[in-house]
Amino acid sequence: MNIIIVDDEKMAIDVLSIILKRLTQFKVSIKGAFTNAVDALHFLEKESVDVIFLDIEMIDIQGIQVAKQLVKRHPFIQVIFVTAHSQFAVDAFDVEATDYLLKPVHENRLIKALTKVQKRLKLQMEENKEHEKNLLYAHTLGSFYLHNNQHEVMKWRTRKVRELFLYLWFHQKQPIANAVIIEELWPDLDFEKASSNLHTTIYQLRKLLKDNGLKEPIQLVNNHYQLNVEIKSDLDELNALLEQENHDDVSIQKLLNCYENDFLAEEEYS
Repeated sequence: MNIIIVDDEKMAIDVLSIILKRLTQFKVSIKGAFTNAVDALHFLEKESVDVIFLDIEMIDIQGIQVAKQLVKRHPFIQVIFVTAHSQFAVDAFDVEATDYLLKPVHENRLIKALTKVQKRLKLQMEENKEHEKNLLYAHTLGSFYLHNNQHEVMKWRTRKVRELFLYLWFHQKQPIANAVIIEELWPDLDFEKASSNLHTTIYQLRKLLKDNGLKEPIQLVNNHYQLNVEIKSDLDELNALLEQENHDDVSIQKLLNCYENDFLAEEEYS
């Protein structure tokens, strides 16, 4: 488990680090130690950790406030408060802390806290695996095809079902009015005929996605449609690689391997 320690007393950091390194039954890697909470928050914007040991009473900021920011930005990180004062216990658990340790930290108590962390990490991994099973994967750089959770290429009932899926996915962050979809996908038809085509195509797309294990894949609210499906794609992978601050030969080769062509370059869509 990857951890960081945040405490404005350097000696407290050193003592906790020593005890953690003695507990060889846990695979602990201390990724950072900070006497300033702001520095720790900046570090977490770039690095991923499983656990933060956080002092509640610090000079620059209250640990409770830091924890509230952490929960919003990094919902899966586990917070273990470390403090000399027991009166903060209720506030600590209000922010869903994993545990609460009193100074001086005793080894047996730390073992219990880390055991609790391990159990939560294992549960998260199981949930993530279950979640991954239902993910679709879209190949979009050059030609477009969609893999289901069995890694099979999905077959489209019609070309319009395929096009509608792409349109809804491309605008997934906001609901799209049915009149807008009709204008984009059936511009040459009268409204009544185009509206009928939209309803038929939505039905076929919804059925296809449900047949591939996705519940409620398309939402309709106030005549606005929105795709409710989590999809991985080569485009996401490319953007993640491009957003790296530093590049070496390995990352550049990954970029070259990922970028096969422009987005939907081989598809005849506006």
